[in-house]
Order: sequence, then structure tokens, then C-alpha cells
Amino acid sequence: MSHRDKSTAPFTNPFRYSPSDEVREAASHIISYIDGSESLSKDFGEGKMLGVLIADSGEDGSRISIAAFSGNAGGRNVIDGFVPPVFDLLDPSGHFKRTEAGISRINEEISAIENSAIYKEAKDDMERTAAGWERKIKEYRAFMADEKQKRERIRSTSSDNGTLSALIRESQFQKAQSKRLKAMAAAETKEAEQRFAQIREAAECLKDKRQRMSDDLQRWIFRNFIVRNARGEERSIYDIFADKGLVPPAGTGECAAPKLLQYAYTHNLRPVAMGEFWYCSPKDTDRKLDDANDIGEKESGQRIRGMFYPSCKSKCGPLLEYMLQGLDIEKSFEPAQELPEILWEDEVMTVVSKPSGMLCVPGKTGGESLQEWLQKHYRTASIGGSHTVIYSVHRLDMDTSGIVVFAKTPQAQRELQRQFASREVQKTYIAVVENRMRLKAGEEGVINLPLSADFDNRPAQKVDMQNGRPSLTGYRVIGFSETADLEDCSGCLSDTGRFAVVEFRPETGRTHQLRVHSASGLGCPIAGDRIYGGGNQAERLCLHAESIRLSHPITGNTLEFTKKAHFKRYSADVTKR
Repeated sequence: MSHRDKSTAPFTNPFRYSPSDEVREAASHIISYIDGSESLSKDFGEGKMLGVLIADSGEDGSRISIAAFSGNAGGRNVIDGFVPPVFDLLDPSGHFKRTEAGISRINEEISAIENSAIYKEAKDDMERTAAGWERKIKEYRAFMADEKQKRERIRSTSSDNGTLSALIRESQFQKAQSKRLKAMAAAETKEAEQRFAQIREAAECLKDKRQRMSDDLQRWIFRNFIVRNARGEERSIYDIFADKGLVPPAGTGECAAPKLLQYAYTHNLRPVAMGEFWYCSPKDTDRKLDDANDIGEKESGQRIRGMFYPSCKSKCGPLLEYMLQGLDIEKSFEPAQELPEILWEDEVMTVVSKPSGMLCVPGKTGGESLQEWLQKHYRTASIGGSHTVIYSVHRLDMDTSGIVVFAKTPQAQRELQRQFASREVQKTYIAVVENRMRLKAGEEGVINLPLSADFDNRPAQKVDMQNGRPSLTGYRVIGFSETADLEDCSGCLSDTGRFAVVEFRPETGRTHQLRVHSASGLGCPIAGDRIYGGGNQAERLCLHAESIRLSHPITGNTLEFTKKAHFKRYSADVTKR
């Protein structure tokens, strides 16, 4: 917070922030500290979320930084150089470890039963019995089908009453035999299942006991896990979540942010700024392209070493909301500082340039949305009592600026939405990104990383290789800059720049697609992105929808619109070259 007034600057909003210079410097020291220790590098190397907090110490207001890590590292929760846990669960003589040991003994008993010869024999016998009777019944059904065909052939050539009567008796016998086989199968299978159930009952009782002990232990942890807020008040994690009708997830309170705040409050430190970042061994940070110049499954979208991330919502949402009470917190969003600009319109559609900080459609921020602004604009401009209704077609993130298309009739809305859904619309975005992975001048390719909602951190999205929706983004690097205010971003083609200008061409339209693909695909978060790790050099998200190409919903004529990116908070005009 070297550029802010110490007495008036609000504290970091942990769910949407840009790390300060002091936080970045403190994080850099922690990374160097871990890298310089063989044991710590081993303990943290596979990946760990860490946090740093800048605080005022004492009446003279001198600054100190403290660090914490989430969970345990190398089986330890107390490590020199990091604050201790809020609630020590690894004390060997404590209730948690003693109960955990009891649960472990139950696990051993369950394992002994399930691995015993009598258990396996009874299980195998049950499975063999069921499979054997299933095979016998299937074979008899095939036999009956063959016999039925034979009888049909005989009936077609014979009119002898005795022969026909014999065929009927044969059919009746086979049907009765089928029922007898099914009854025998049910009886023997049930008997085998009962034998196995009797042997398994002991294991099931132990599993029930284990579940009860685990549930009781979790409740005990959260009822005894007491945290403090900036007002000096204290509450248990259990009560904090219960007030919201929630049950704390396992691991709540063990993240870096709660550890840092608790330490500050209990050591008379005044929190000034905070940030959480990812640490992993340097060898895991290389970004590589495959032969098709695509960024895809090999990268799997894992977190990037040294990148800052917001706190998780599922564990830390209610908890940090309580612990931050008494602090002046940064606003969760910045309202639009500019007015929208209508670029083109006719009787069925309108094309508008949306400023950053404005929602496309009404939402929860309380600010006026672009749709509401347009509705008011046309209502004010109406003549003779006419009234224009504005219909949403597609959306940009609140933080993203640029071109948005709206319809004025339901018919136009349906046709325009069809074009977006069928990927007929061509869109180009310009972004200024933190050049962490040293992008190359002219570098281009396709980022292929499927995305899904990150339910623990709404509204964030995440890379999900198993269940994510296909998401494709073309990209091209078009400029670089070393200046923190990005003034020369569009003109410098030296690939050593701290920032890079990237042209994105999304082929799909997933929520936050470009933001996630830039941060997790390129390893370069968009400047000002407070959700996916962008830096503090930007007061807004440096992402702009620059051009769009589509067909007129009525005439079918091709329409193309361009609005150059202008991140004016940097006194810069970032444009394509």
C-alpha cells in the first residue's frame, strides 16, 4: 500500500482484489524463502496456497508482514516463518488426534474384516450364485425360444389333434419350468446374500460407528474453533455458519486468510492489506505448446506459481465476512465511470459500447444496467407516446468494456440469439495481460480448455477437464510494454515487456472464458482481473470487446462494428497494429 494513505485506505476485499506493491513484495520474499530451503521446497513443492498480510505494528505505525499457508505442509501445521494455526488439530495429546486415532483403529478393523478369507469367500459365493443362475435362466430362455419355433413349424404342417395337444402340454411344461428355475434362483441367491450379510454386518456396524464419530468430531472442532474479528468479538465457526443456515465444510478455518487475520487480532496488529497466492516448485510452471500450437489438455488449467487468487467462498465466505467486521473493506466492484455510447441503430436492433463497471442486464450490484440505460434513453427520446422495448441478446462481464448488441423486437432477438448460439458471430477482444510467461511477439494459437462453474467460488469459473463445457479461444500477441501505466503497450514489439497486448477471438461464449483462458491457458492474467489473479497496476479489467461481425436479423446483410480499446485510466490508447 505504498501509494495509499495509511490511515484512510480500505482493507483488501479478499474475494475481489488486486494485490498491493507491498503484498507482492512480501509474497516474493516468501517464495524466495521457500525456494532457498530444501525441506520447505519439498513440503510445498506439489502446490500450496499461501497468504501474506501487511499490518501496522504499535503506535508508531511501523509496517510488518506476516505469512501463512493453507492446511498442513509435510504433515506439519507449525513452521518457522509462518503464523501458527488458529486451532491446533495436530497436538498429539489433544482431543482431535486422540479421536482421529480411534477412527483409524476402526478403519483397521473394517479392513481386517473385509480382507478376511471368510468375508471374501462369502462375497465370491454370493456373486457366483447370482451369476450362475443368471446364466442358467438366460440359457433356458434361449432353449424355450428354439422349442417354440419348432412347435410353430410342426403346427404349420400338422392337423393331428394328438400332436397339437402334445405341443400345448410341452409349451406349458417349459413355462412352468422357467418359473421353477426363477424361484430356485431367487431362493439360492437370497440364501447366499444372507450368509454374506451376516458376515458383513460387523463391518457395517463399524462403518456406522465411524461415521458418527467423524460427524461428532467435526461438530466438536467447529464448536471449539473460535475466531476473532476486528471489533475484538469472538465466535465459533459453528455459530458463524449456523447463522446463515449452513454447515461448515471440512477444513474451514485452516486457509491462509483466517490464520493471518486471527494472528493480527491477537497480537495487536492493524491489518492494512492482504493477498493469497499459489506456490509450487519452479519446474511445474513452464507453459508449453503442442505441435498444433494449441494450449489444451496438457496444461489442464492448474494454478500458476506466484499468481494471486481470491479467497474461496464455500469455506471462507461466511468466516471472513465475520472476521472482517470492524474493518473498512474495499468495494466489491467499481461502478462505471463513463456513459455508454450508441454506435448504430435501426428499427429492430441497436449496437452500444458499454463502459467497464456496468452490468449488461439488471443484477445485484444496485447500479444501473446497460439495458436499463437504453430503455430510459429511448423512453426519453420517444415521440408521440411511442415506446421502444429493449431485448437482451448476449452479454459482457460487468468489468469488460466494449460492443454489445440489443434487439428492439422479439423476432430480432430470436434471430440474433440464434446466430450467437450457432457461432456465426465473429468477435474480437483486446486485452492487456501480465506477461508472466514471456509471450513472444506475433505468437498465436488456440486455447482449448473446457470450463465449468466453480461452485465454491461463485461467480468464478474453473478449468474442468472431465465435466467442463468445450471452450475455444484463438489468440495473437500484438504488443508489449514495460511501463506500469501501459502507456506504450501498443507500440513496443519487444517481447521482454512486463505487459502484453493480446487479441482474443472466442469461438465459444462461456462465462469468463477469456479471463480464465488468459490466466490458466496462457499463464498471463488480464491486468486488473481481481478474480483470476490480475495485478494492482490496473484499476479496471483491461479487456475490451473491440469488434463484432454478424448478419442483420431481418435483411440478412453483413454488419461489422468496431470500437477501439481505450483504457484511459492509463492515459493510453491501446489499439491493434
